[in-house]
Amino acid sequence: AQNSVIRELKLVTDKMTKRESIGFLLKFVQSAFPYKGDYENHGREKYNFPEETLFEKFSDCEDRTLLLAGLVKEILGLNSVALYFEKDQHMSLAIEMSEYNYGYSFRYDDRYFVACEPTGRNYRFGQTAISLERITEVYKLY
Repeated sequence: AQNSVIRELKLVTDKMTKRESIGFLLKFVQSAFPYKGDYENHGREKYNFPEETLFEKFSDCEDRTLLLAGLVKEILGLNSVALYFEKDQHMSLAIEMSEYNYGYSFRYDDRYFVACEPTGRNYRFGQTAISLERITEVYKLY
């Protein structure tokens, strides 16, 4: 199932620019699954692997972050980092893009990353729900 989803998404994104492809994948992750927190859904905190999220009925911020990171790596070959906002109990994503260094972008490990908000429905590439100043931890994903 994972391979068929990736294959179909690649067919669509092959006709797009890198930024358009990221925007498309971001919208897919934002809207493909209804949001429900892990405690409400599972009774405990549970991090899903990207392929697990594809089979779950609901997802939360870290599930969507890991899924988007996996799709961006597999389909576009781009690296990403997870952004953890401890006070907000939220996780988001930033994608490595050296040619796009304004707005919600930042340098990490001598590379430029652009924030993406996979949890909300109306956020575009380069936008995030929470100020980057509130990041507590950055985790290398790919």
